[in-house]
Order: sequence, then C-alpha cells, then structure tokens
Amino acid sequence: MPCRRPSIVDAATIGHHLGFLACLGATLIALCASPCHPAECALALGLDEHQTAHVHANLYKLLLYEPGGHFAAHRDTEKEPGMFATLVVQLPVAGGHAGGVLTVRHGGRHVEWDSERGSSTCSDLQYAAFYADCEHELSAVTAGLRVVLVYNLVLQGQQGQGAPVRVPAGRGAGVVEQLQAAVRAWEWAAEEGDGEAAAPLVTLALEHKYTETNLSFRGLKGRDARLVGLLQQCGGLELHLALVTKRVG
Repeated sequence: MPCRRPSIVDAATIGHHLGFLACLGATLIALCASPCHPAECALALGLDEHQTAHVHANLYKLLLYEPGGHFAAHRDTEKEPGMFATLVVQLPVAGGHAGGVLTVRHGGRHVEWDSERGSSTCSDLQYAAFYADCEHELSAVTAGLRVVLVYNLVLQGQQGQGAPVRVPAGRGAGVVEQLQAAVRAWEWAAEEGDGEAAAPLVTLALEHKYTETNLSFRGLKGRDARLVGLLQQCGGLELHLALVTKRVG
C-alpha cells in the first residue's frame, strides 16, 4: 500500500468552515474534561503547579490520515514564542481506523500509543502530549480514517534566565542537603587550592535540546528543570545556561 502524507487543515480554516472544531479549541477544558486539560498535560510533563497556570493550548492544525497516511520520525520546531510541547487530540470517527501507532522517543526511551484502540468511541477523547524536541513518528494507517487536532502547548509569560525554577515543597530535601555539603567542600577546596577539586567551573549537560529563543530557567523541561531547581536551592552557586556547538571536520 503506498504511503502518503495526511491532509492538513490550518487552524484559521477550521475556524471558518468547521465551527464545532473551533469551539473545541476555545473550550478545550470544558469539552475534553480534565484528562485533556492543558494544565494536566503540563503536570504530566513535569511542570510545577505555578507554571501550569500559565500554560495554554493553541490550536495549530487538523490532520486527516487516510489509508497509507503516516509521518516519518522527526522533531517539532518551535512554532510560536513559549511553545515547549505538542498536544495531539484524536477525534472519534465512525468505524474508527486501523494502524497509526504513534512512537515517541527521548533519551534512549520510547513510548508507543496504539491510536487504533477506542478510535470510534465518543465517550472520551484520546490524547498524547510530548516535548517538542522528542523524536516521534506515526506508522501508516491501514484502514479507516484518523482525525486529530494538533495544539501547541505554550508557556506564556516566561521570565528571563535569572528567574528561579520552582521545586514543589517537600521534594528533594535530602538531595539539597547533600548538594549543599558538596558545595561547601568545593568552596573549601578552592580556598585551599586543592588541585582538580578546586576547579572554578563545572558544566552539566542537559537532557533536552533548546534554542536561543527558548533557553531560559523558566523554559527548562522535565529532569533539566528539577536538576537546576535543586542546584538553585543550594545557595552560593552562580548558575548560567549556555548553548554549546561542536563543529567536526
């Protein structure tokens, strides 16, 4: 069976010709209930309660997959300021569809969503949310139609690099104490000139990929946000974020 790209309908066109879908975008909380609430998705992705209050789901496109429709492995680009993740909401279709397994990969791990299951059920809407820099692909739809709404998850009102990362109360208290002890030992070694232990600069690689536009303390994702939040609680550390480019050849 030949493979083909899905039919794409832009958000503006949806608003003009498919009013009920535009309504879905405007009232995502009411119609999709809590499982599709943007804040719920943001919490599952690792954002804290304060950040989730500033997360919005902006309708981007409607995608229609006919038999053979698929997309190859890729990563999403930042389509608007503050975008950090993608939300895919699958709409029920009479008869459902077969095939169309969504695979998301990051950091050596992968998760699969068998979108065929429940694709004709109207009782609730299925959805998937993932960070934009996660590689993802969809296997070919083999029968029926698959219809999804794609939203940009946007963290509005991001602050600059100096803004602190919030770590939920009670989390990582023991880790912070250990880090504080390590920082004190590091400072002591620096004062005593204790060889390599006195290195004035330590670099830590982040898990996720960032751009010049979205690199900020408030824009850190998942484990990166938790790690930096713990380091910020140590005190006595001057933290900076930087992009590093390695050129080979």
